[in-house]
Amino acid sequence: MILNLGSGSSTYGDIRLDMTKNPNVTIIAEAHHLPFKTETFDQVYSQNIFEHLRDPGTALKEQERVLKHGGTLVLTTDNATYWRNILTTKSGHTTYKTQNPNDMHYALYLPFHLRNYLSQTTLTITRTEYVKPREWGATGAINKLLRLVPFLNHASYGAFKITATKK
Repeated sequence: MILNLGSGSSTYGDIRLDMTKNPNVTIIAEAHHLPFKTETFDQVYSQNIFEHLRDPGTALKEQERVLKHGGTLVLTTDNATYWRNILTTKSGHTTYKTQNPNDMHYALYLPFHLRNYLSQTTLTITRTEYVKPREWGATGAINKLLRLVPFLNHASYGAFKITATKK
């Protein structure tokens, strides 16, 4: 069974949890207090919610708790070194508005940060990869140019994904 945490409008997973109502959401709850029994899911999938969590360590412990032994965590979050994130961030918070006034970025991360969080759990990282943003117009051209420069390559990826397995 797959839990899609912070699912929004996604239809991926058997249980789609979000803190706001959406036609595809099956359970409304917060990531800090998951309403499931311990070791319920084979996979916990969260795409671009980690940066929205006010207490990511607690939320990660909850994901670990509901994940079965041998289960997989797939976590994607915004890349702090993506050039567009750097240009739109002030004082550690991105400057954007959504329909939900509680929806904001509390922090942006590097793979190093998530490795630190995961080192406090029984989860073992099996893969880390950068995720390309949509490639269009000037943004796409800038991304392609950055990928030509080895020490700036990571700045062309909007997010990164970490896959980990519960011991």
